Amino acid sequence: MRRTHALGCFILAAVIGWGLGCHNPSDVPTNAMTQPSDRPHPDGTVKRLPLSDRPLALKVSPKGFAYIGQTDASQLTRLDLSTQTFGSTVAVGLIPSDVVFNSTSTRAYVSNQRSQSVGIIDVAANTQIDTI
Repeated sequence: MRRTHALGCFILAAVIGWGLGCHNPSDVPTNAMTQPSDRPHPDGTVKRLPLSDRPLALKVSPKGFAYIGQTDASQLTRLDLSTQTFGSTVAVGLIPSDVVFNSTSTRAYVSNQRSQSVGIIDVAANTQIDTI
């Protein structure tokens, strides 16, 4: 139950741009990253996006998309934040547990816990181009 709640908070954070945490929908911070369209519906509802294969890793890019690691599928799924839809996937190593972007969001680096490797993702091509 707690794992499901925590995952919901992470996806909620990605979809509405709060960072990585849960907040009361009426406590949306006002800053340069928060636009009126980023706020939840006035009744407090938030769109839920189902994603299978035990999502674990999540990283939001300032370019308007996020990668979510799926533990059981050994892949990253791309989330378009403007349309709030899942896009293509990238095959990576076993148990993708964390994702980071370079400063321009042209490359993503995913740590693969079980494979003991780091995958290098070409974001434009949405493919893994190398492993460390």
